[in-house]
Amino acid sequence: ADPGIGWEYTREKKGSVFIVSSKVDYQGELLANEAFRVATRLLDFNPKMLHVHYEISKSENQRMCATAEILYMHISFETRRSAAMPERVQSRLRQIHAVHRELPRPEGLGVVIGIRS
Repeated sequence: ADPGIGWEYTREKKGSVFIVSSKVDYQGELLANEAFRVATRLLDFNPKMLHVHYEISKSENQRMCATAEILYMHISFETRRSAAMPERVQSRLRQIHAVHRELPRPEGLGVVIGIRS
């Protein structure tokens, strides 16, 4: 479900999304040339930002290899500042989010990491 802000959009030199925060949990090994699957879930969005969760698993046995929680910000290439995504993108994101928000929330979202003293 491409919302319209992929490589083609970036090549048009209008803008792109940049990672402003990320958390990756590695849970299992994935070897070179091993087939894998990436499940993407749009957790939330506003005109300038996306909150996305990814699950990477082995195709062969669906064993989880990693999860990632990422916050993206849309940047205008013209102003070099945050900017609202085009309305056509926001419209598509509303459609995607309407489906994704009905799914159970992934475990471990927003977990603070650190070393206990």
